[in-house]
Amino acid sequence: FMTQSIVTPKRSASIFSELTNVINTWPIWFLMGNQDIKLRYKRSIIGPFWISLTLAAWIAGISILYAQILKQPFLDYLVFLSCGLLAWNMISAVISEGSVSVIDNSSHLMSAPMPLSIFAARVVYRNIIVFFHNMLVVVCVLIYAKVHITWAMLFLPVGLLINCLILFFFISVSGPLCARFRDLQQIISNLLQVSFFLTPIIWQTGQIGGRTLVTHANPFYHMIELIRAPLMGYIPSTDTLIASGVMLIGGLIAALIVWRYSRKRVIFWL
Repeated sequence: FMTQSIVTPKRSASIFSELTNVINTWPIWFLMGNQDIKLRYKRSIIGPFWISLTLAAWIAGISILYAQILKQPFLDYLVFLSCGLLAWNMISAVISEGSVSVIDNSSHLMSAPMPLSIFAARVVYRNIIVFFHNMLVVVCVLIYAKVHITWAMLFLPVGLLINCLILFFFISVSGPLCARFRDLQQIISNLLQVSFFLTPIIWQTGQIGGRTLVTHANPFYHMIELIRAPLMGYIPSTDTLIASGVMLIGGLIAALIVWRYSRKRVIFWL
């Protein structure tokens, strides 16, 4: 379904063409993302809903135990944990899969010149599909905990969009760099594991005295809050919105630099 006339960028185009290519070539990464999900759960009876069952098992196991260990009201902790895990699963999956997005698509790049932004969009899109499957579990938790519907919940699509843009720019940087420096993939994987425990997902910020470097200087905290806060019925804090804006601008600049540097070199790194 891909033809060279669709995927070959104009040589005279600027580095900003990578951004326009994401829009112009949306059928490509859209079909690729759908195919990834279908192949991942091929011949499975319940298909991608295994994702939701996995999340449900995590939430049930951790909430029952840690609500007692941390001495938190069970329903409040259940909502906090489920919303946090929903956001973290998407963020960590995109970063982990995005770091090898260029390497995994080496056959496409060797067969025809293609903009790298397509593969970043492919990773983000397929994990959005997974996010909405997992969302079913969180909705059931919110109903069970009798969380009140508020106007703040309307901020969820905005928070999800901001997260997708931040993650898109991040893997637009990490994908080519991991193809050039193969050890970088392992570094990112290890940092993700450490970040899970350093980010308020299982524990809450109030349990360590509020504002600390571990929370407000942690980019994962702000990215999770963009999704967790609306689901729990409140708007993310000003600090989170400012931090998200900084990550968006910084990510865009970094992506433009890496795209310009790697456009003609990436084929030699594969």
